[in-house]
Amino acid sequence: MAATETGKAAARPVAKQQKSVEERYLAGQACLNQADTPCAQVELAGMPPNSPYAKLLEGQIAASQQDFDATLRLLIPLQSNGSLLPQANASLHSTLAQAYENQGNVLRAMEQLNMTAQLNLAAGEEAESTHQHIWRLLKDLPREALLAMRGESQDTLSQGWIDLALAANAKAQVSAIAQWRIAYPDHPVSDAFLQQLAQAEPAVAATEQLEGVVALLLPLNEPAYANAAEAVQAGLMAARDGSNAVVKIYATRGDKTEIAATYQKAISEGAQFIVGPMAREEVNALAASGLKLAPTLTLNATDQEIPPENLTAFGLPVEAEAAQVARVARAHGMQSAILVTADTPLAKRIEQAFRKEWQTQEATIV
Repeated sequence: MAATETGKAAARPVAKQQKSVEERYLAGQACLNQADTPCAQVELAGMPPNSPYAKLLEGQIAASQQDFDATLRLLIPLQSNGSLLPQANASLHSTLAQAYENQGNVLRAMEQLNMTAQLNLAAGEEAESTHQHIWRLLKDLPREALLAMRGESQDTLSQGWIDLALAANAKAQVSAIAQWRIAYPDHPVSDAFLQQLAQAEPAVAATEQLEGVVALLLPLNEPAYANAAEAVQAGLMAARDGSNAVVKIYATRGDKTEIAATYQKAISEGAQFIVGPMAREEVNALAASGLKLAPTLTLNATDQEIPPENLTAFGLPVEAEAAQVARVARAHGMQSAILVTADTPLAKRIEQAFRKEWQTQEATIV
Protein backbone atom coordinates (compact mmCIF):
# COMPACT_ATOMS: atom_id res chain seq x y z
CA MET A 1 0.00 0.00 0.00
CA ALA A 2 2.79 2.44 0.88
CA ALA A 3 4.59 1.57 -2.30
CA THR A 4 1.46 2.28 -4.37
CA GLU A 5 0.99 5.71 -2.78
CA THR A 6 4.63 6.56 -3.35
CA GLY A 7 4.23 5.76 -7.00
CA LYS A 8 1.18 8.01 -7.30
CA ALA A 9 3.08 10.88 -5.70
CA ALA A 10 5.89 10.50 -8.15
CA ALA A 11 3.44 10.62 -11.04
CA ARG A 12 1.98 14.01 -10.08
CA PRO A 13 2.93 16.80 -12.55
CA VAL A 14 5.24 19.54 -11.29
CA ALA A 15 3.52 22.97 -11.19
CA LYS A 16 4.81 25.34 -13.85
CA GLN A 17 6.87 28.12 -12.31
CA GLN A 18 5.49 31.59 -13.05
CA LYS A 19 7.69 34.20 -14.66
CA SER A 20 8.85 37.09 -12.51
CA VAL A 21 7.88 40.61 -13.57
CA GLU A 22 11.49 41.25 -14.61
CA GLU A 23 11.49 38.10 -16.78
CA ARG A 24 8.21 39.11 -18.39
CA TYR A 25 9.60 42.57 -19.14
CA LEU A 26 12.75 41.16 -20.75
CA ALA A 27 10.64 38.73 -22.78
CA GLY A 28 8.40 41.60 -23.89
CA GLN A 29 11.38 43.68 -24.90
CA ALA A 30 12.72 40.73 -26.90
CA CYS A 31 9.36 40.59 -28.68
CA LEU A 32 9.59 44.30 -29.57
CA ASN A 33 13.14 43.79 -30.85
CA GLN A 34 11.59 41.31 -33.30
CA ALA A 35 8.83 43.82 -34.18
CA ASP A 36 6.29 41.43 -32.63
CA THR A 37 3.94 43.78 -30.79
CA PRO A 38 1.21 41.17 -30.03
CA CYS A 39 3.82 39.01 -28.33
CA ALA A 40 4.90 41.97 -26.15
CA GLN A 41 1.26 42.69 -25.29
CA VAL A 42 0.84 39.10 -24.05
CA GLU A 43 3.78 39.57 -21.69
CA LEU A 44 2.35 42.93 -20.55
CA ALA A 45 -0.99 41.29 -19.74
CA GLY A 46 0.76 38.95 -17.30
CA MET A 47 2.35 41.80 -15.30
CA PRO A 48 0.84 43.73 -12.35
CA PRO A 49 -0.47 47.00 -13.89
CA ASN A 50 1.22 49.20 -11.26
CA SER A 51 4.65 47.63 -11.70
CA PRO A 52 7.29 50.02 -13.11
CA TYR A 53 8.20 47.25 -15.55
CA ALA A 54 4.60 47.18 -16.80
CA LYS A 55 4.67 50.97 -17.29
CA LEU A 56 8.00 50.70 -19.08
CA LEU A 57 6.88 47.94 -21.42
CA GLU A 58 3.57 49.73 -22.07
CA GLY A 59 5.47 52.90 -22.97
CA GLN A 60 7.77 50.98 -25.30
CA ILE A 61 4.80 49.31 -26.99
CA ALA A 62 3.32 52.80 -27.49
CA ALA A 63 6.60 53.91 -29.06
CA SER A 64 6.53 50.94 -31.43
CA GLN A 65 3.08 52.14 -32.51
CA GLN A 66 4.31 55.74 -32.96
CA ASP A 67 2.21 57.01 -30.04
CA PHE A 68 4.96 59.13 -28.55
CA ASP A 69 2.67 61.28 -26.42
CA ALA A 70 1.69 58.14 -24.52
CA THR A 71 5.35 57.10 -24.37
CA LEU A 72 6.36 60.32 -22.65
CA ARG A 73 3.37 60.25 -20.30
CA LEU A 74 4.21 56.71 -19.16
CA LEU A 75 7.99 56.90 -19.07
CA ILE A 76 8.91 60.37 -17.77
CA PRO A 77 7.87 59.50 -14.18
CA LEU A 78 10.00 56.31 -14.25
CA GLN A 79 13.24 58.30 -14.47
CA SER A 80 13.24 58.69 -10.69
CA ASN A 81 12.72 54.95 -10.10
CA GLY A 82 15.90 53.40 -8.74
CA SER A 83 14.69 49.79 -8.73
CA LEU A 84 14.93 49.02 -12.46
CA LEU A 85 17.47 46.57 -13.80
CA PRO A 86 20.41 48.33 -15.54
CA GLN A 87 19.30 46.90 -18.88
CA ALA A 88 15.75 48.17 -18.33
CA ASN A 89 17.02 51.58 -17.20
CA ALA A 90 19.14 51.95 -20.34
CA SER A 91 16.15 50.94 -22.46
CA LEU A 92 13.98 53.50 -20.63
CA HIS A 93 16.29 56.37 -21.58
CA SER A 94 16.74 55.07 -25.12
CA THR A 95 12.96 55.00 -25.62
CA LEU A 96 12.57 58.50 -24.15
CA ALA A 97 15.25 59.71 -26.56
CA GLN A 98 13.26 58.21 -29.45
CA ALA A 99 10.10 59.98 -28.29
CA TYR A 100 11.79 63.36 -27.84
CA GLU A 101 13.54 63.07 -31.19
CA ASN A 102 10.22 62.29 -32.88
CA GLN A 103 8.77 65.46 -31.36
CA GLY A 104 11.71 67.56 -32.57
CA ASN A 105 13.18 68.17 -29.11
CA VAL A 106 16.85 67.61 -29.90
CA LEU A 107 18.18 68.78 -26.54
CA ARG A 108 16.02 66.39 -24.49
CA ALA A 109 16.74 63.55 -26.93
CA MET A 110 20.47 64.16 -26.54
CA GLU A 111 20.19 64.20 -22.74
CA GLN A 112 18.45 60.82 -22.80
CA LEU A 113 21.02 59.37 -25.19
CA ASN A 114 23.79 60.58 -22.88
CA MET A 115 22.19 58.63 -20.05
CA THR A 116 21.85 55.56 -22.28
CA ALA A 117 25.53 55.72 -23.21
CA GLN A 118 26.61 56.14 -19.58
CA LEU A 119 24.55 53.12 -18.48
CA ASN A 120 25.93 51.04 -21.34
CA LEU A 121 29.51 51.99 -20.45
CA ALA A 122 28.87 51.15 -16.79
CA ALA A 123 27.68 47.72 -17.92
CA GLY A 124 30.80 47.23 -20.03
CA GLU A 125 28.94 47.66 -23.31
CA GLU A 126 29.81 49.72 -26.37
CA ALA A 127 28.59 53.35 -26.37
CA GLU A 128 29.99 54.40 -29.76
CA SER A 129 26.74 53.83 -31.66
CA THR A 130 24.90 56.05 -29.17
CA HIS A 131 27.54 58.75 -29.58
CA GLN A 132 27.13 58.54 -33.35
CA HIS A 133 23.38 58.95 -32.87
CA ILE A 134 23.95 62.10 -30.79
CA TRP A 135 26.22 63.49 -33.48
CA ARG A 136 23.63 62.86 -36.21
CA LEU A 137 21.17 64.95 -34.20
CA LEU A 138 23.57 67.88 -33.87
CA LYS A 139 25.85 68.01 -36.90
CA ASP A 140 23.51 69.73 -39.36
CA LEU A 141 21.88 72.20 -36.96
CA PRO A 142 22.54 75.87 -37.74
CA ARG A 143 24.73 77.86 -35.37
CA GLU A 144 21.75 79.84 -34.06
CA ALA A 145 19.92 76.66 -33.05
CA LEU A 146 23.04 75.27 -31.34
CA LEU A 147 23.53 78.48 -29.37
CA ALA A 148 19.88 78.46 -28.29
CA MET A 149 20.25 74.86 -27.09
CA ARG A 150 23.48 75.81 -25.30
CA GLY A 151 21.56 78.37 -23.29
CA GLU A 152 18.90 75.82 -22.29
CA SER A 153 21.26 72.96 -21.50
CA GLN A 154 21.53 71.97 -17.83
CA ASP A 155 24.51 69.60 -17.79
CA THR A 156 28.17 69.70 -18.78
CA LEU A 157 27.99 66.55 -20.90
CA SER A 158 25.30 67.96 -23.19
CA GLN A 159 27.03 71.32 -23.31
CA GLY A 160 30.18 69.52 -24.39
CA TRP A 161 28.39 67.93 -27.35
CA ILE A 162 26.91 71.29 -28.38
CA ASP A 163 30.27 73.04 -28.11
CA LEU A 164 31.82 70.25 -30.20
CA ALA A 165 29.24 70.85 -32.94
CA LEU A 166 30.09 74.56 -32.85
CA ALA A 167 33.82 73.79 -33.00
CA ALA A 168 33.40 71.36 -35.90
CA ASN A 169 31.80 74.13 -37.97
CA ALA A 170 34.20 76.93 -37.03
CA LYS A 171 36.43 78.47 -39.68
CA ALA A 172 39.59 77.36 -37.85
CA GLN A 173 38.12 73.90 -37.44
CA VAL A 174 41.21 71.89 -36.47
CA SER A 175 42.27 74.47 -33.89
CA ALA A 176 38.73 74.78 -32.52
CA ILE A 177 38.42 71.00 -32.03
CA ALA A 178 41.82 70.87 -30.32
CA GLN A 179 40.74 73.67 -27.98
CA TRP A 180 37.49 71.81 -27.35
CA ARG A 181 39.39 68.74 -26.11
CA ILE A 182 41.38 70.93 -23.72
CA ALA A 183 38.13 72.39 -22.38
CA TYR A 184 36.47 68.94 -22.09
CA PRO A 185 39.27 66.49 -21.22
CA ASP A 186 36.88 64.00 -19.59
CA HIS A 187 34.18 64.01 -22.26
CA PRO A 188 33.46 60.43 -23.39
CA VAL A 189 33.77 61.14 -27.14
CA SER A 190 36.76 59.22 -28.52
CA ASP A 191 39.91 60.79 -29.94
CA ALA A 192 39.36 58.76 -33.13
CA PHE A 193 35.98 60.43 -33.54
CA LEU A 194 37.57 63.87 -33.07
CA GLN A 195 40.15 63.06 -35.75
CA GLN A 196 37.37 62.21 -38.19
CA LEU A 197 35.67 65.54 -37.48
CA ALA A 198 38.90 67.47 -37.97
CA GLN A 199 39.27 65.95 -41.45
CA ALA A 200 35.70 66.74 -42.51
CA GLU A 201 34.46 69.93 -44.13
CA PRO A 202 32.34 72.25 -41.95
CA ALA A 203 28.71 71.35 -42.58
CA VAL A 204 27.14 74.70 -41.68
CA ALA A 205 27.53 77.64 -44.03
CA ALA A 206 29.18 80.72 -42.57
CA THR A 207 26.80 83.48 -41.54
CA GLU A 208 27.15 87.06 -42.66
CA GLN A 209 30.13 88.66 -40.94
CA LEU A 210 29.82 91.80 -38.85
CA GLU A 211 31.88 94.79 -39.93
CA GLY A 212 32.45 98.11 -38.19
CA VAL A 213 33.44 99.22 -34.71
CA VAL A 214 31.92 97.49 -31.69
CA ALA A 215 32.29 99.03 -28.23
CA LEU A 216 32.20 96.71 -25.21
CA LEU A 217 31.08 98.51 -22.05
CA LEU A 218 32.01 96.08 -19.26
CA PRO A 219 32.79 96.34 -15.51
CA LEU A 220 35.97 94.31 -15.90
CA ASN A 221 37.65 95.67 -12.77
CA GLU A 222 34.68 95.42 -10.40
CA PRO A 223 34.83 92.27 -8.22
CA ALA A 224 31.05 91.77 -8.26
CA TYR A 225 30.94 91.67 -12.07
CA ALA A 226 34.47 90.78 -13.20
CA ASN A 227 33.98 87.05 -13.90
CA ALA A 228 30.82 87.59 -15.95
CA ALA A 229 32.36 90.56 -17.77
CA GLU A 230 35.47 88.57 -18.71
CA ALA A 231 33.29 85.72 -20.02
CA VAL A 232 31.35 88.13 -22.25
CA GLN A 233 34.58 89.69 -23.51
CA ALA A 234 36.11 86.29 -24.32
CA GLY A 235 32.93 85.13 -26.08
CA LEU A 236 32.64 88.20 -28.25
CA MET A 237 36.32 88.14 -29.19
CA ALA A 238 35.97 84.47 -30.20
CA ALA A 239 32.81 85.18 -32.20
CA ARG A 240 34.48 87.92 -34.23
CA ASP A 241 37.18 85.49 -35.42
CA GLY A 242 37.57 85.91 -39.17
CA SER A 243 35.45 89.06 -39.40
CA ASN A 244 36.56 92.63 -40.07
CA ALA A 245 34.93 94.02 -36.93
CA VAL A 246 37.03 96.21 -34.62
CA VAL A 247 36.31 95.76 -30.91
CA LYS A 248 37.08 98.50 -28.39
CA ILE A 249 36.86 97.88 -24.65
CA TYR A 250 35.53 100.53 -22.26
CA ALA A 251 35.73 99.77 -18.55
CA THR A 252 32.69 100.75 -16.48
CA ARG A 253 32.25 100.70 -12.72
CA GLY A 254 28.63 99.68 -12.32
CA ASP A 255 27.91 103.33 -11.51
CA LYS A 256 24.66 104.72 -12.92
CA THR A 257 25.99 108.28 -12.73
CA GLU A 258 28.90 107.58 -15.09
CA ILE A 259 27.41 105.36 -17.78
CA ALA A 260 26.06 108.14 -20.01
CA ALA A 261 29.49 109.77 -20.24
CA THR A 262 31.18 106.43 -20.99
CA TYR A 263 28.59 105.68 -23.67
CA GLN A 264 29.07 109.08 -25.33
CA LYS A 265 32.84 108.63 -25.29
CA ALA A 266 32.50 105.30 -27.15
CA ILE A 267 30.26 106.94 -29.78
CA SER A 268 32.62 109.89 -30.21
CA GLU A 269 35.49 107.46 -30.83
CA GLY A 270 33.70 105.78 -33.71
CA ALA A 271 31.61 103.00 -32.15
CA GLN A 272 28.79 101.91 -34.46
CA PHE A 273 27.49 99.13 -32.20
CA ILE A 274 27.45 98.95 -28.41
CA VAL A 275 27.43 95.82 -26.24
CA GLY A 276 26.73 96.67 -22.58
CA PRO A 277 26.46 97.96 -19.98
CA MET A 278 26.01 95.01 -17.62
CA ALA A 279 24.85 96.31 -14.23
CA ARG A 280 21.06 96.74 -13.86
CA GLU A 281 21.48 100.29 -12.52
CA GLU A 282 23.61 101.26 -15.53
CA VAL A 283 21.08 99.81 -17.98
CA ASN A 284 18.22 101.70 -16.34
CA ALA A 285 20.24 104.93 -16.31
CA LEU A 286 21.14 104.56 -19.99
CA ALA A 287 17.54 103.80 -20.95
CA ALA A 288 16.38 106.94 -19.11
CA SER A 289 19.22 109.19 -20.30
CA GLY A 290 17.49 110.54 -23.40
CA LEU A 291 20.67 109.97 -25.45
CA LYS A 292 20.40 109.16 -29.14
CA LEU A 293 21.52 105.55 -29.13
CA ALA A 294 23.47 103.51 -31.67
CA PRO A 295 22.31 99.89 -31.99
CA THR A 296 22.86 98.74 -28.40
CA LEU A 297 22.64 95.33 -26.76
CA THR A 298 22.54 95.73 -22.98
CA LEU A 299 23.56 92.80 -20.81
CA ASN A 300 20.75 93.17 -18.32
CA ALA A 301 17.04 93.89 -18.44
CA THR A 302 15.62 97.38 -18.08
CA ASP A 303 12.73 98.31 -15.83
CA GLN A 304 11.15 100.35 -18.63
CA GLU A 305 8.21 98.60 -20.27
CA ILE A 306 9.05 100.26 -23.61
CA PRO A 307 12.82 100.69 -24.01
CA PRO A 308 14.17 103.54 -26.17
CA GLU A 309 14.82 103.09 -29.88
CA ASN A 310 17.88 101.00 -30.78
CA LEU A 311 18.16 99.48 -27.29
CA THR A 312 17.75 95.71 -27.02
CA ALA A 313 17.92 94.24 -23.53
CA PHE A 314 19.53 90.83 -23.13
CA GLY A 315 18.83 89.46 -19.68
CA LEU A 316 16.88 86.91 -17.70
CA PRO A 317 14.13 88.52 -15.60
CA VAL A 318 13.16 86.61 -12.47
CA GLU A 319 9.81 85.69 -14.06
CA ALA A 320 11.54 84.06 -17.02
CA GLU A 321 13.95 82.24 -14.73
CA ALA A 322 11.11 80.88 -12.56
CA ALA A 323 9.27 79.68 -15.66
CA GLN A 324 12.44 77.99 -16.92
CA VAL A 325 12.82 76.17 -13.58
CA ALA A 326 9.27 74.86 -14.00
CA ARG A 327 9.97 73.63 -17.55
CA VAL A 328 13.24 71.93 -16.60
CA ALA A 329 11.68 70.22 -13.56
CA ARG A 330 8.77 68.97 -15.66
CA ALA A 331 11.12 67.70 -18.37
CA HIS A 332 12.92 65.66 -15.71
CA GLY A 333 9.73 63.92 -14.68
CA MET A 334 8.62 65.99 -11.69
CA GLN A 335 4.83 66.06 -11.36
CA SER A 336 4.02 67.95 -8.15
CA ALA A 337 5.57 70.85 -6.26
CA ILE A 338 5.38 72.56 -2.90
CA LEU A 339 5.94 76.32 -3.04
CA VAL A 340 7.73 78.11 -0.22
CA THR A 341 7.83 81.87 -0.71
CA ALA A 342 8.48 85.09 1.18
CA ASP A 343 5.92 87.86 1.53
CA THR A 344 7.73 90.37 -0.67
CA PRO A 345 6.82 91.80 -4.10
CA LEU A 346 9.82 90.09 -5.76
CA ALA A 347 9.02 86.71 -4.18
CA LYS A 348 5.39 87.01 -5.24
CA ARG A 349 6.44 87.69 -8.85
CA ILE A 350 8.64 84.60 -8.80
CA GLU A 351 5.85 82.49 -7.28
CA GLN A 352 3.24 83.64 -9.78
CA ALA A 353 5.53 83.00 -12.76
CA PHE A 354 6.42 79.51 -11.53
CA ARG A 355 2.80 78.69 -10.70
CA LYS A 356 1.56 79.78 -14.13
CA GLU A 357 4.18 77.78 -16.06
CA TRP A 358 3.88 74.72 -13.78
CA GLN A 359 0.14 74.54 -14.34
CA THR A 360 0.62 75.12 -18.08
CA GLN A 361 2.87 72.04 -18.00
CA GLU A 362 -0.09 70.09 -16.51
CA ALA A 363 1.64 69.55 -13.17
CA THR A 364 0.11 70.06 -9.72
CA ILE A 365 0.94 72.28 -6.74
CA VAL A 366 0.55 70.56 -3.40
